[in-house]
Amino acid sequence: MNRILIDTNIYSKALRGDGEIVTILQKAIEIGISSISVGELLSFFTGICTE
Repeated sequence: MNRILIDTNIYSKALRGDGEIVTILQKAIEIGISSISVGELLSFFTGICTE
């Protein structure tokens, strides 16, 4: 497995320690995240920081 593109759901599962997802990500040479997912994550983190 060389390159993979992940979305917000996969990012969240990896952070929660989903073993299958983490293993796949560890084997990847390159991991990309879509601009939509980046926007979702920034929106989420911005919301947390302003509360």
